[in-house]
Amino acid sequence: MRLASVIPLFLCSVLFLLAPKAGAQVAIANEKVALTGEADPYGGLLPSDLTVFRLGDDGTVLFHQDGPTASRLYSGTYAGTARRLADGARATGNRPVTDFLFTAGNEAGQIALMAYDGGLRNIYLLTGTTLKTVVVQGADAAGDGEFSFLYDPSLDTVGNMAFKADTTQSGFGIFFVGGTATPPVVNKVAVAGAAAPEGGTFTFFDYRTRVATQRDGRVVVFFNAAMTDDLGVDGAGFYAALVGGGPPTITRVANGLHTDFVANRVGQVVYVDFTAINLADVTGSTVLAQVGDAAPGGDTFSTFGDAAINDAGTVVFQATTTAGLPGLYVAAGGVVSQLAGYGTFTGAETLQGFGTPQINQNGLIAFSADVGRGGTPGTSIYLSDGTTLVRVIGTDDALAGSAIQPSALENALLLAPNSLNLHGQFAFSAKLANGKAGLFTSTPTSRLLAGGPGVWDDVATWSYRIVPGPDTPVIADSAADVVLQGPTAPVARKVRSVQVGGGTGTTTFHLQTGGTLTAPKGVTLGDHGVLSGSATIAGNLTMLAGSRLALDLAGAARPAYEFLHVTGTATLGGTLDVAKINSFEPTRGQSFDLLDLTKRVGTFAATSLPAVDPAGQTWDVTKLYTTGAIAVSGATLFAPTAGVFTGTFEGNPVAPANSGSLLLTLAPGGRLSGSIYYAGRRYIVGVTLNVDGSGTVSFGLPKKTLQVQIAMVNQVPQLTATVSTGGVAESQAVTTRANPVFPVNSPYVGHYTIALPPDPAHPEATFPQGTGYAKVTVTTRGLASVVGVLGDGTPFSAGGPLTTAGEFPFYLPAYALKGSVVGKLALHGATPADSVEGSFRWLKSTTTGKFASPIDATITVFGSGFKNPVAPAKILTFANDQAAFHAVGGNVDPLPDKTVVLGTVYAFKSTTSEPFAFTFSAATFGLGSGNFRDAANKLRTMKGVALQKQNKVAGLLIGTDQNGTFDIE
Repeated sequence: MRLASVIPLFLCSVLFLLAPKAGAQVAIANEKVALTGEADPYGGLLPSDLTVFRLGDDGTVLFHQDGPTASRLYSGTYAGTARRLADGARATGNRPVTDFLFTAGNEAGQIALMAYDGGLRNIYLLTGTTLKTVVVQGADAAGDGEFSFLYDPSLDTVGNMAFKADTTQSGFGIFFVGGTATPPVVNKVAVAGAAAPEGGTFTFFDYRTRVATQRDGRVVVFFNAAMTDDLGVDGAGFYAALVGGGPPTITRVANGLHTDFVANRVGQVVYVDFTAINLADVTGSTVLAQVGDAAPGGDTFSTFGDAAINDAGTVVFQATTTAGLPGLYVAAGGVVSQLAGYGTFTGAETLQGFGTPQINQNGLIAFSADVGRGGTPGTSIYLSDGTTLVRVIGTDDALAGSAIQPSALENALLLAPNSLNLHGQFAFSAKLANGKAGLFTSTPTSRLLAGGPGVWDDVATWSYRIVPGPDTPVIADSAADVVLQGPTAPVARKVRSVQVGGGTGTTTFHLQTGGTLTAPKGVTLGDHGVLSGSATIAGNLTMLAGSRLALDLAGAARPAYEFLHVTGTATLGGTLDVAKINSFEPTRGQSFDLLDLTKRVGTFAATSLPAVDPAGQTWDVTKLYTTGAIAVSGATLFAPTAGVFTGTFEGNPVAPANSGSLLLTLAPGGRLSGSIYYAGRRYIVGVTLNVDGSGTVSFGLPKKTLQVQIAMVNQVPQLTATVSTGGVAESQAVTTRANPVFPVNSPYVGHYTIALPPDPAHPEATFPQGTGYAKVTVTTRGLASVVGVLGDGTPFSAGGPLTTAGEFPFYLPAYALKGSVVGKLALHGATPADSVEGSFRWLKSTTTGKFASPIDATITVFGSGFKNPVAPAKILTFANDQAAFHAVGGNVDPLPDKTVVLGTVYAFKSTTSEPFAFTFSAATFGLGSGNFRDAANKLRTMKGVALQKQNKVAGLLIGTDQNGTFDIE
């Protein structure tokens, strides 16, 4: 991301100009979830008595209808899609349950409920559509007899439950069930007759409980109980019990019963007594405000009403002053301030009374209020960040094609508890002028605040602390140059839509690498709107005139360079602006996949690409709208030398450990790829050459280095390849280009036969004296393959391309990587008149096998092209079809020459009755085999090749401790 400096955020919004306590209007989407008369997923039509149960942070509304025979639970969204949840469900063991009563829910979407199974009242946990049996009437009551009746459970954010129950032993008790245990384990918290804190015993319990997991991981259960002290005097108290991991630790929080209390998710509770509103936890209770205290805004407190608390311990509560005036107040950090009071003027409305408030984890407050509008009463719902009031909707406002009925009608507009989510969205019910009733969600637009850091997850960045959520539209339209940091990897974010730009300044929305932004209603870039960074947009993207997609190149591979991934439709426009940063210089052959688009509409109005250095490189944008990639082209630099290079490595002195071959292809863009065969192992190598034609790649263990250099030598492309270990060169291959490209019809296509006679410099008996043989086949594309046998009987095969001159570099490992054969064949044509020449270096360092001595020999190859004869012609030509069979070595000495006859096209036989045969076939293209009787009348085998230019057969005899040579000529 390109930023000249850190720029403060100053985003345009009417919200920023409002004085404290003033009314304001923000962009609000009020949308239907369910409406009377629409299809009921349970059958029939939706009734008019639907009630909001809970609004989740994902924008899903849980709502219910209590019918005459059973309760129905629904799940719905702002899109108006409702589905059934609990009716007809079956619990653990596939048992049907009936007559649901929904008692509590949590942020994870779990619901604690009561239901009947065959007349038994049980407790269940509903997760999605899975109904888990938690506690069964008649089950063991944790050592207190059996459960005879169960009361409404409470539920915390991880699925822990607390509940009151009647038991067969003590009569009454409070119990706890761990939400993660399978099967569930019931723990006793307190029962009638048990010792109460500060003396006495418990006698009775209220059914209302609260359970929460503290920040330290321990679970606290709040409950009310009656007790009798040690003197027999009856009393009551409000208690907190730490449970799990042993016997519970119970603390008296306050004297007396406090049935109206609310708890947050971390173990704090707010309760009201006769004279005060209090904040408590397991360590004790603190008075937030009490009767007689000065009330912010004037007068003193006289009574207290409903309250709400978030995990930060911020409390919002109702109170009335001694003058009888109602108000809403906020207690945070030991300071109480007035949020709204009787007579507060907000636009055209005057606030006169207040409903039960709600507060989310970001401190956003929602409440309903009785209002006066120039003498006409009404009801409105407000949002507040604790300072500014925002009217969202009220009676008589347009809604769902009608209008909300006047507040004179009971329950015309209701804000239910647990209906404000983390993202400032809330659910409400309303009765309409057309006679219908329904449930709705209200979704305010998230907008950046002035002076914020612009970080997506920073609560202080967003207007009214409305952090973007699944159903929140986001608008960023700045009067100055600003940058909004998008969702950070690996955190994914979902919002309804994002609009960037439209202001007078440049507004940049920077997507963090690896993040995902889901926007069902799309992301729109307007004039002065810029999208940068690398992430996934799950949804559509629209670029309007004056917008920019700014992508930075800081390296050759993701995520070093930025890119755009859009899963929906990308409607392109504006400018694609690509820049180099951090001293990065793109080089030839590098490709940058900038666009991962599922569906594209249109093209960029303009494209701005950075200059590349050194000169001569150009940008290839031909694939920008197909694969989404741009590349630095170097085709004109390497085209003269591009092609196939093949050759052999030979160290000095040559040894199996420094012998090998290479087969590399140079692309016009400078990519050199292929394989090397070194010290008996094959390695795939690839390197993009530097501008000067050099390149380096590592291979093998221990690590070796292959250094290559492409150059024009006497106007002929030449490759020099050097293998080094630890910086010390050990072998080198120098070869000219074999072919610019593989030919379509090679002039060398066909078959060849060659003989590998023994090295005359090594006549010793411990050295192989056999004549090896081989057949070479060349395809129409100029690819050669060779199969044969060395002079000691070792079979071999190899392959590779021919050069334009007919040269075939030849390398093969042998003897379990303790030896090798390396050299070159020269082919002139595939006719019998064309000779084959070449020489090999034959190495074996081991002393195992038939021949104890190591081998270090130079083999001078001879042979020719080969053609199958067409009858009546024969494979070779002899006078009267007679030739002499001569054999030496291979434990056959002494053996006189034998006269043999080429009786058929492919077969030799003896002219006498003495056993002898040597045959070929059309399918073997010059390879043959046969047998004869030696001087000891032992049947011996022999194999070899027909050499048509030399008009002879040459091959190998395998003896018991020697190898020999035979020929027929």
